Amino acid sequence: AIVNPAPSTWYSSRQLGGTDFGLRLSQLLGSKGLVTLQGSRHQDSNSLTAARKVRTVDLRCTGQPPGTPESPCQPPDVPGSVTGGYGVIDGPLDHNVSFRNQLRGDLTVYAGGHELKCGGNYEYGGSDATYSLTGGQEVSVRDEFGQPYYDHFFAARSLDDLTPVVGVKFRAKARSFGAYIQDSWKAAAGLTLNLGLRWDTEHLLSYQGATVLALENEWQPRLGVVWDPWHDGKTKVYAFAGRFYYALPTTGTGAAFHNFTVVHTY
Repeated sequence: AIVNPAPSTWYSSRQLGGTDFGLRLSQLLGSKGLVTLQGSRHQDSNSLTAARKVRTVDLRCTGQPPGTPESPCQPPDVPGSVTGGYGVIDGPLDHNVSFRNQLRGDLTVYAGGHELKCGGNYEYGGSDATYSLTGGQEVSVRDEFGQPYYDHFFAARSLDDLTPVVGVKFRAKARSFGAYIQDSWKAAAGLTLNLGLRWDTEHLLSYQGATVLALENEWQPRLGVVWDPWHDGKTKVYAFAGRFYYALPTTGTGAAFHNFTVVHTY
């Protein structure tokens, strides 16, 4: 049951969106090759703004014995009542900003039955996710052997300074490099072999900008075969095998390598 059903308690607004832009240059090298250079940027934000009301949750064991040392009171799964605002504003889901900058270049060379291609890329991105509590804290009402008490939960400046703060940030960045070389070789009539090798490295940076996880030497071979059995372009039999690495999301890095203080006062 919501004790205070006033709409102003739950008023909120969300702003969601992003911007992308890029610039690409392609240059033909006669009939023998092609050079492509590209730079791009992505940025987005997701912001939930809620009424600044303190959320209070009643977890007292109503309808039960107040509890004894042998049989303590068990808080109910569903609160007896809730009043105030939203409580926790989840950073990764409801209050975050991210960006990603990328530079890349590719060179394609045509030589006989070979289409050789090589290139590289650099990427730098980051995310800030801000956790906050409406009203600056969340209050739980509980009881211990029949004695009601209050649990005030809030974020503080540090372990040495328990002054409340409005929100805490998960902040992280990632820097990655990659390079590849590949060849599409028409080995015979109706038979094409695609061979490739890619290398990547990724450095995950903490909220202090220090590398906390370096993922090096991510070698990724690729092999593909395409066969046209009747050499008429109507039928294709193909197979492919390769190894791929997944770039870790920056939000996960922020959650794993953060530094903030939360306090319970009873």
